[in-house]
Amino acid sequence: MNTLENIKTRRSTRKFKAQPVEIEKLKLIAEAGQFGPTGGNAQGNHFFVISDASVIAKLKELVQSAFAAMELRDDLYKSLKNSITLSRKGNYSF
Repeated sequence: MNTLENIKTRRSTRKFKAQPVEIEKLKLIAEAGQFGPTGGNAQGNHFFVISDASVIAKLKELVQSAFAAMELRDDLYKSLKNSITLSRKGNYSF
């Protein structure tokens, strides 16, 4: 598959299966991320792979609380507005 075809056929996924991803696949994904571009070649990216459901649930709770506490303003970009609104309803999801 060439780059243009990849760009044209990519999709964002918001619903995931409960099936765990194999550790070797996770390592490949993390390795690919390490080689991605960074602004000004700052290379300040850090990656964390979390598979423990209780840790993910706690992170979701913390993120939802933080978004819910944010001021909802007209000048915010759409995805941030959506995250704030969903968090206030208790429906935030990564």
